[in-house]
Amino acid sequence: MLENEEMVDLAFVAEKLRLSPRTVKRYTDLRGLPAYRPGRDLRFYWSEVQAWLEGRRVEGNNSDSG
Repeated sequence: MLENEEMVDLAFVAEKLRLSPRTVKRYTDLRGLPAYRPGRDLRFYWSEVQAWLEGRRVEGNNSDSG
């Protein structure tokens, strides 16, 4: 998380990742996409989402080279 970074909502993340909101929810539950639940809503720090994506990219590249 960046200092003073505002949280974004599920719709924002879904739009940016070109996924359905349901798929984003599944990623938080099953694949470790970092999210927070203030009440019933899902909120994200966009910088954490980007870092998670980059980590998945690196993992995918490493598994292909074996």
